[in-house]
Amino acid sequence: MILKCKILLNAIILLIITNVSFELKLSPQAAWNQIGTTVAGDKKGSAGSALSQLNEPVDIYITNNDILYIGDTRNHRILVVHLNSSTNNSAIGSEPGPNFNQLNGPRGVFVFNASLYVLDTSNYRVQKMTLDGSSVTTVAHIPRPGEGQGDPLYLYVTNEGNIYVSERWGHCIWLFFPNSTTGHIIAGQTRQKGSNNTQFDEPYGIFVNDVGTMYIADRKNHRIMKWSTGDLHGVCVAGDGKIGDTPKQLNEPTQVIVDTNEYMYITEASYRARVVRWLVGSTWGVCIVACTRSSGIEATQLSHPHSLAFDRHGSLYVTDWANHRVQKFQILDYSLSFNEPVIPPNSTWSVCGITFANQTSIGLRPRGIFIDHRDTVYVADHTHRRVLVWSEKDNNHHQISVGNLFNPTTPFVTVNGDIYVENGDQAGRIEKWRPGATSGELVVTFPGNCFGL
Repeated sequence: MILKCKILLNAIILLIITNVSFELKLSPQAAWNQIGTTVAGDKKGSAGSALSQLNEPVDIYITNNDILYIGDTRNHRILVVHLNSSTNNSAIGSEPGPNFNQLNGPRGVFVFNASLYVLDTSNYRVQKMTLDGSSVTTVAHIPRPGEGQGDPLYLYVTNEGNIYVSERWGHCIWLFFPNSTTGHIIAGQTRQKGSNNTQFDEPYGIFVNDVGTMYIADRKNHRIMKWSTGDLHGVCVAGDGKIGDTPKQLNEPTQVIVDTNEYMYITEASYRARVVRWLVGSTWGVCIVACTRSSGIEATQLSHPHSLAFDRHGSLYVTDWANHRVQKFQILDYSLSFNEPVIPPNSTWSVCGITFANQTSIGLRPRGIFIDHRDTVYVADHTHRRVLVWSEKDNNHHQISVGNLFNPTTPFVTVNGDIYVENGDQAGRIEKWRPGATSGELVVTFPGNCFGL
């Protein structure tokens, strides 16, 4: 067993139920099951119009009483799923049309002050209704576009009732104040796509914090832009503007949620098809679910994810757009990856040790040891440039890698089995090795070497 300083367990979810939906606070150590479960749609990825099916779902919202609202775009409806019941689904809307009781390609959904807001995309309006879909009123008219513009995608409603709408091909963000159906553009005023700090290239999801700061998923610029109230330009807070595979890059981000610790949770819709977590001000992010590095239909994969939401327990839900389903990734009950025993104050230890491993197996210079919550032992074999692993019931070491490490030190293992190891020479280098991988991924570099991770 190994002793380390105590850190936060699991996730802390702060739910303030007033006129707003909720305020989210997740522990930086929170982790999620990597095997998703399908809570709406067909788990095999088939599109359809039955209440058990979806067709290109875009946005989702989860209320505090575990009701999931889904913008079921190609079915021209909002699918309502009671997460605690497998049969109690219902739909708002069915046939496409312009009437008050109809929707046409709805995408964005939001719940505020016991009302459901729907971005009725092809009707260029925001509809406000009771949670069962009755008593409908139009609260925002998005101007019909010129050629090459339009396609409103996502919306966000603040505590004050202000409505923000992203317009994909107009490359801008609209703001509508309460009691006015006429809005004005507050970001991307030129409505021309571009990559400077006043422009977007297909803005998608929006998040607005309590002081009015916007976070926008700028999809084709592969970045998250932070836009303070009243500013004419934004600041890039995630991604470097280029598509790529390094930890500092994003690949077509489609949605962003920011918790009270300023951690950003971001869906990436490109071939990596995953959810990542960034701290505002950081230069790199970490994958938290669907970390297979490829899109697909398996329970560990996503295909063009478009939106995400958290329930009151901290479990993560993702709209798996191209698989026509919504996936749930359960938050793990115990998110510490290392062994943290409770030791009575009167404990004593034997004065005689038992040799667990000697220089034959771990070399002359072992440089770090880690024991996880399953009592699996990881040792950095500096001499032979490898990491060795012993499971609780295994007396023979299992070698993680051969010949691909350079003077490794100090392993650290996450709940999902990813091994982080310092693997540098004169320049420090942290790599991540996924379970079963034959090569590592660069996480960060720094001057010098690291002997504590």
